[in-house]
Amino acid sequence: MSNLLVLIDDNPQMLAHYEDILRADRSIVVAGKATDGRQGLEMIRKNEPDMILLDMVMPRMDGLGLLKALKEFPPEIRRPEVMVVSAVGQEAMVEQAFALGASFYMMKPFEDKVLLDQIGHILGTGSRPSQIVSDLSPVYHTSFTMPTLEEEVSETLLALGVPAHIRGYQYLRDAIIIAVRNKEVMNMVTKVLYPAVANMNNTTPGRVERSMRHAVELSWARGDRASISEVFGHPAGDRLGKPTNSEFIALIADRIRIREQHR
Repeated sequence: MSNLLVLIDDNPQMLAHYEDILRADRSIVVAGKATDGRQGLEMIRKNEPDMILLDMVMPRMDGLGLLKALKEFPPEIRRPEVMVVSAVGQEAMVEQAFALGASFYMMKPFEDKVLLDQIGHILGTGSRPSQIVSDLSPVYHTSFTMPTLEEEVSETLLALGVPAHIRGYQYLRDAIIIAVRNKEVMNMVTKVLYPAVANMNNTTPGRVERSMRHAVELSWARGDRASISEVFGHPAGDRLGKPTNSEFIALIADRIRIREQHR
């Protein structure tokens, strides 16, 4: 008997890629596709799938909102297994997704075979693991653990003069962690990165952008000249060389990623 899947991701190219991967398993039928959480919820009600692949950052209703809505389904509507596939791997979000009933949490980018194998495992056992992503996905997870990465990002921001007590510090730290783990997100800063950080911190993308800008300006005005020159190639106080939010995040993320590759 075929297993029905509904695919929910705001990136049409990702939806097409999922379909290409799933063609390798003839026991799986794609029952529907959606590009936002509300549309996905209607697809689930209509098709009653065995499983859904769910992105976290989407318009209208995000992944956590959809998971909360699934918990409120009446008993006559079968609740599907949920596999989250997201570019956002902040530990609090991962734990919240599991608390709301997700079966598995996989980071983008992923290996196609790992995705297909895990789908088969979930559909075959119906189990609901409760471990966080770093315990569940050693094959495609980064070579460093999240606490170590957080410490390295925090140390870098403090060395660059970003005050730890301001909101922009937290937003920059979250954004850099995401960018280290998935460099492609830097091509979608406005559409993906700012909304992802906003979702993690219960705020708006506009506030994230403005707070980051303020933090970068404080760093450039007050930070250690040697540290700033080392990272950005410009001395502190050189307003012509002051980086944009995107440049600030990308340069730090690249340095950390390269350092990890050589360890």
